[in-house]
Amino acid sequence: MLVDTGNYNFCINEEIQAQLQFPVVEKRNGETADGRVIECDVVDNVQVRFKNRATTCRAIVSSGNCEPLLGAIPLEDMDVLIHP
Repeated sequence: MLVDTGNYNFCINEEIQAQLQFPVVEKRNGETADGRVIECDVVDNVQVRFKNRATTCRAIVSSGNCEPLLGAIPLEDMDVLIHP
């Protein structure tokens, strides 16, 4: 998983969604790194754990097999600080 503080949300790919079957709660437009706007599913009740910290959040499902992204909001919720 790539930690991306320039991204606000948590993003998983379609393969992870196919395996774990999180409930889809809405569709949302998202912008890709190359500037394209695509419609993505948003799933709920995704639990993220890092060491002794955890959070439950929504995640945007990215198409294909792209690397999952851990954005600023879930990081803040777990009280994880990034030291550049």
